[in-house]
Amino acid sequence: MATTLITTPDEYHQATSALRATVGQMGETLEQDVKSMTEFLRYRAAKRQFFPHHPDDDRTFYLESQYNIQLSAQLEHRMDRALLLSQATAEGDTAFVQQQGRQAYIFCTFHFGSYQMVGAMLRQLGFDFSVLTLREGITADMLHQAGASEQIDVLHADSPSVMLEMHNVLQSGKSLMAFIDGNPEVISEADRKSYAHVDILGHQLLAKKGIPSLSYATGVPIVPIVSYRTGHGEVRVTFGPPIWPNRAQPRATYVQQALQTCYGLLEHYLLARPEQWLYWRMIHNYLAQPAKAATPAAAPHDPAAPSPPSHYTFNQERYELYQAGAHSYLYDRRTQEAFAISGNLLAYLRHIGRTPDKAEAVAVRVNPALRQELLGKHILHAAHPPLAVATP
Repeated sequence: MATTLITTPDEYHQATSALRATVGQMGETLEQDVKSMTEFLRYRAAKRQFFPHHPDDDRTFYLESQYNIQLSAQLEHRMDRALLLSQATAEGDTAFVQQQGRQAYIFCTFHFGSYQMVGAMLRQLGFDFSVLTLREGITADMLHQAGASEQIDVLHADSPSVMLEMHNVLQSGKSLMAFIDGNPEVISEADRKSYAHVDILGHQLLAKKGIPSLSYATGVPIVPIVSYRTGHGEVRVTFGPPIWPNRAQPRATYVQQALQTCYGLLEHYLLARPEQWLYWRMIHNYLAQPAKAATPAAAPHDPAAPSPPSHYTFNQERYELYQAGAHSYLYDRRTQEAFAISGNLLAYLRHIGRTPDKAEAVAVRVNPALRQELLGKHILHAAHPPLAVATP
């Protein structure tokens, strides 16, 4: 059953107030749920890696991010087009609008801010376009509740023939809109080689080459777009200058430059409003060089090994300990998963993180099943014994 559309400013205000209350309740019970804490610790890790000087504390940043996610994905999804557009102001290079009906474009945008607004504004400007979505099964009404009646043409990035389908769309004179940050949750090691590396916030991010490659092949220019919220129900939609393919340069060069230009526009707004981007929860999967996980100094204890480790320590490079109220968690930076642990284990891991413990002491202090798990997951790894302090 379709959800009722939000059609008036009062209904919108009521919906945002209810959403704020829901997010506030989420914050009150955050540390009691492992799934929620896993999400929180992912955002916390991303915040500390990409913008360590952000003024918000970790919890506030996480809750603001959750509010923005739900505002885009759930609330704006239900807004009447006229009400949605009443919040928007276009800015940037809008000269391309004069070519409406005479020139096809590839509109490249991101899951940032009010991303529902981008398609709505393009339709208001008179552009006929198809939307590229991440996977098969996403329909027009999933993009916006009114989408089915608006006859939005939806293409799917996981279709074997998607490049041909997009080529045909552009050749017919229609434009194309694509969310170029729309990646799968995990990029396989084999697939990583087919991605370009773009610089963003001091890191290299993996970005799909398909859209700029299509631009180069068809001669259709790219228009980068970022939609962001300024607060109080106001949205700005920023249009960057069209990026025209230059056949005098190699395709690979154009692809790299086009992607870097698009992500450069995103970076400008990430610096001021990072909580408005959807992808912090999985950003580590898209890094060209993932966060380095510690390599154990020696293999986990093996009874058949001739020289078992003499001491063990807590693997602080891969894992992080976090205490929230009466609850304790262990966060794996490699897998981005969190585990609830006892207060006693938290205290012990903190202790051996400072002072490695003898292997025989570990065998006495930690029960066999837990010890096997700690060693198997490299939560404990071999360490050099602490240096003896000479006494006079």
